[in-house]
Amino acid sequence: MKLFYATDVHGSEICWKKFISGGKCYEVDTLILGGDHMPLITFAGLIFFLFLDWLLIEWFWDPGRYYGIGWSNTSSMVFMIILYALAAIIYFGFSAYRRRQGIYVNKVYQEIPVE
Repeated sequence: MKLFYATDVHGSEICWKKFISGGKCYEVDTLILGGDHMPLITFAGLIFFLFLDWLLIEWFWDPGRYYGIGWSNTSSMVFMIILYALAAIIYFGFSAYRRRQGIYVNKVYQEIPVE
């Protein structure tokens, strides 16, 4: 009896299709899908996202007018726009630099096709 075990699909249709086709590919008798808990890295990422979202709300609206920042302060808005522009320049600049070396960074984010 041959088993094929996979874990942590978490609602991904592509992973589900790979799991199903893996059974056919490896000619197994039984497929077992385990792992019904949220991985720690996903939980940590979710907490960090919520924290960053809270910081963005605090910065943009400044509900208590404690900091003198946000949309009412022009220099604060210009500073944030410059930071986002600088981040875009760094990302696209290094992507072009790596592309000249034969490393295609956008391939990292693409899905491996189901066989």
